[in-house]
Amino acid sequence: MTDSVGQLRIGNLSAGTYMLVETAAPSGYQIDTAKHVFTVSAVQATANVVTGSVVDKRMAKTALTVNKVWADVPAGVQTPTVEVTLQRNGQAYQTLQLTSANGYTGTFSDLDVTDVYGNAYTYTVIETAIAGYISSQTTSGETVTLTNTYQTGKLTVVKTDSSGANRLAGAVFAVKNAAGTLVAQLTTDATGQAQLTGLTQGAYTVSEIQAPDGYLINTQAQVLVLNEQSAYQGQLVFADEVEPSEPSEPSEPSEPSEPSEPSEPSEPSEPSKPSEPSEPSEPSEPVLPGHADEDSDSDQVVTTKTETAKLVKQTNLVTTTRPTKLLGQPIKLVATSKPVVKVTKATNRKSAQQLPQTSEQSMDWLMILGWFLLGLTVVSRQRRFN
Repeated sequence: MTDSVGQLRIGNLSAGTYMLVETAAPSGYQIDTAKHVFTVSAVQATANVVTGSVVDKRMAKTALTVNKVWADVPAGVQTPTVEVTLQRNGQAYQTLQLTSANGYTGTFSDLDVTDVYGNAYTYTVIETAIAGYISSQTTSGETVTLTNTYQTGKLTVVKTDSSGANRLAGAVFAVKNAAGTLVAQLTTDATGQAQLTGLTQGAYTVSEIQAPDGYLINTQAQVLVLNEQSAYQGQLVFADEVEPSEPSEPSEPSEPSEPSEPSEPSEPSEPSKPSEPSEPSEPSEPVLPGHADEDSDSDQVVTTKTETAKLVKQTNLVTTTRPTKLLGQPIKLVATSKPVVKVTKATNRKSAQQLPQTSEQSMDWLMILGWFLLGLTVVSRQRRFN
């Protein structure tokens, strides 16, 4: 290694041929890549010194100036600090801070153009990304310009009916920023859309202030945030209900009709004459008890009420020559002044079961009395025959 004066001394060399090669150059210099060959003779080895020179070339230097340009930044928006990194052959080498204080300008200086072996370096300027801006870069000579364009947002409003199938024109919307300041009013076109571009980044509230004809206003406001996550754009959909139709006016009630005159009552009809009473039937011949017709049912032998009274009043005598047995002895009926009881077969069981009326009770007693007298007569005749 050379000393402070740039010399290198190698002593006690034996006679022979040697090669000197520089392996490292001083800072700022390129390595001398030449191979320096020298020979030491026997005489020189004992008494002489061999000298030689190695010349290093100074390394070339360069510098890079970086300028930051801001574009389309809205008034009132403060630009941030920018960090720029210089890479050499792909490796981070130096950094710069560009701020409003230094006018967003900086320089990378004292840059080696080549390495110690004379190989050229490649330098690259890298800007740390800034949210909300689009960065571009141009290079002219040894000056690099970084342009940061403010990223504005785009808002799209879509108006549909409640089904979502039909888009509506003529809806008006109010767009307000985070401070509540009205930014713009939008009206949907024939496609049912309205767009607003150039919006600064941030939150916006959109509300419908006028509905299309025949529809109700959608009172639900919506919020859209324009930032890196939303890619600085968004779409809001508002659906409106159909406006109900006005109820029709009720019709005037009609005048009530005049009541009709009551009709005259009809004359009552003449009462019909009562029918003439029918002639009573002739009474049948009386039948003695126990000698009713064999064909007759015993439970049907009754005395009709109307005929009983007639029988009681009869005073005709009954005569017969037909012998009759009573209690095993023949008897002969003779005339008597007692009333004759006439017994007939009932023609109607229902008639036989009718209860006697009050006016007919005396007739029933007379009939019983007749039977009793007839019995006494029979008993008296029996005693005579005995």
